[in-house]
Amino acid sequence: MRDTVDVPPIDRADLAARTRRLRRRRRSLQAAAAGAALAAVVGAFAVPGLVEQHDSVVATVVPDDGVPVVLDEQIQLVQANGTPVPTGHVGTPVGVVDGQLVWWGDGVLSGPGDVRTDGVRAAFATETGVTYQVDDGTIHDAAGGEPVGSDGELVAAGADVFVTQQDGDLTLHGDDGPRELEIGSDGSSAAVTAVEAGAGTVVVAAGNVVSFFDSDGARTGGFLGGVTGALSPDGVSYAYAPSRSERAQGMRPGLALYDIASGTTERVQINGAAVDLAWTGDALVVLTEQGGSRTLTQCHETACRVLLTDPTGTLALR
Repeated sequence: MRDTVDVPPIDRADLAARTRRLRRRRRSLQAAAAGAALAAVVGAFAVPGLVEQHDSVVATVVPDDGVPVVLDEQIQLVQANGTPVPTGHVGTPVGVVDGQLVWWGDGVLSGPGDVRTDGVRAAFATETGVTYQVDDGTIHDAAGGEPVGSDGELVAAGADVFVTQQDGDLTLHGDDGPRELEIGSDGSSAAVTAVEAGAGTVVVAAGNVVSFFDSDGARTGGFLGGVTGALSPDGVSYAYAPSRSERAQGMRPGLALYDIASGTTERVQINGAAVDLAWTGDALVVLTEQGGSRTLTQCHETACRVLLTDPTGTLALR
């Protein structure tokens, strides 16, 4: 059934909205205001460590179990006790590398440390660093290999592979060179809504089908439904939930963990409908929506706890 699906070009708007939301409007933030916001919580909570370079704050230490989010149009770090601490940065959280925040805004990639890179159009945090693509198409791999020129768009990256898309084709790049991901070929079509990569695993969501591939590009499995998902950095687990359209079609709301090697699924108890998922290290972060509010929940395996509830409904993971 999955092998009869042909891949059209990725719906860039939908993919960006779900996975990176990379073009968030920059607004002016005064350094004094950011400092005051941070000072308000000094003494009560662990405050992110900030390092200034030139006129910008470009290094932010993320405390243990800290979760980067977007709230009130800026990046904040939700502490283990559920308190959001402003970082003074505006843009999209890319991830955490070596305990430091990596974020993107207006074409500038910042972090880890005091690293700043201009002209970046896509970036993904991995276990080994940051894989990113600059405006001329060159891809810089976190693994430290030579930069690779590409006419395609970087759409996912893991510790040992990255994926590009061009003219409806998805290409996996690894140690053995590029390999096309064979999604389908009989003329039927489904919009690709997400591509994710972890250690030795790639996940592609197209239409209402989720497919899994190994680091050689061979399809290893898949299932129907649950296209709102996140692949763990080690490539072992895929957390998933039904999308809004799938719920409208009758799929039961909820969260599940799929073990890719065994093909087994375990349900995870949460409240509300999951609208976005992400991994921070070995912890799964779930953003749910209920009524007009959004709730941030952190899960270690199937044990979950609520970190923060935002009654404004503006809380986002990216």
